[in-house]
Amino acid sequence: MGFSAAINEKRPNAYAVSLEGDLDLGAAGRLKNLLFELICQGAHEVEIDLRRVALVDATAAGVLIIAERALHRRGGTLRLRGWGADEMDRLAALTDEKTTNGYRRDGPRIVFFYPRDSERAKPIEALVASVLQRHRQDTSFFLQRLEIEEHPDLAARFGVATKPTLFVVEGRRVCARIVDPRGAEALERVLAPWLQPGRRAVTSQHQ
Repeated sequence: MGFSAAINEKRPNAYAVSLEGDLDLGAAGRLKNLLFELICQGAHEVEIDLRRVALVDATAAGVLIIAERALHRRGGTLRLRGWGADEMDRLAALTDEKTTNGYRRDGPRIVFFYPRDSERAKPIEALVASVLQRHRQDTSFFLQRLEIEEHPDLAARFGVATKPTLFVVEGRRVCARIVDPRGAEALERVLAPWLQPGRRAVTSQHQ
């Protein structure tokens, strides 16, 4: 899938940017140029809609963080529509409903949205476990499973409709996203920054 962006100036120096497609390594440079062109033109507020984005790798997520900091230094703001503070608070609240068997909650988390009757859910979960175990994580991942039918509002705010979708969350930031991964190579590409020798296997929680 390609990458496209639509920019709408809502008012002077305030922009809405709608992204669609894959924010992979190739698209990260285009995204950086787009955002910093707006900043150089005097943008003070930038809202980025990520709900139509199928994949966000760590490089593209890093571009968003750098742009946010650049705007902040100028007294401006960057807001991600769909993955904001409210969504992070709701994920944290769901996590707190059950124990995590002693695993760190401040470590990276994989949030897995899936349809209740999806035939892809179990193969994807097995794929995630296989990739993480093969790379032997020394910082534990927490796998948080969320049925779309049980959490339709939260799924919608993350831009998840009917396809199984994985998010990597650290702290209060979404660091990566992939829709319906079809093999270890695609998943490893997204998880590359966290796949280091010696890491422990993933723990999990159903909701």
